[in-house]
Amino acid sequence: MERHEDRFLLSAAADGELTGAEKSRLDAHVSVCAACRGELDALRALKAGVAALPRRAMPLSLPDVVAARLGAEPAPGRRWAAWLWEPAAWVPAGALAAAALWTLFAAPEPVEAEALPLEELMASHARCAVESIVPTGDLVAAEFSSRLQSRLEAPHARR
Repeated sequence: MERHEDRFLLSAAADGELTGAEKSRLDAHVSVCAACRGELDALRALKAGVAALPRRAMPLSLPDVVAARLGAEPAPGRRWAAWLWEPAAWVPAGALAAAALWTLFAAPEPVEAEALPLEELMASHARCAVESIVPTGDLVAAEFSSRLQSRLEAPHARR
């Protein structure tokens, strides 16, 4: 096969987490692809090596130590104003101050929009609206007259 299998699929195979269809597809690919077979063997060896490592027992006093540290009072030297002495706090404060000063003093004045003469604009709009009316075939003299006549004769037929 030309396409190598995904590393996540190989890792899932080493952990034994593949479905039947995925496992059969991977087995078919690994039987012909030496690179994927080597990587799968390496992953299985790594898993076996980690499983063979000795496990250390948790000290029995660990839960008590963690609970004591969580319930302890904060260090007396750390107060709300302690951030004033941290250099990392001055960078955002300085950037905020610079942005505020630039906005107040150095920002360019807004340019006022050029006023359009209202009369010219409305006249142009009216000309465009009038020029866009194109008569349709039913407004030709003969057709229009017959339609008008039929409407006059039966005024209640439309309702």
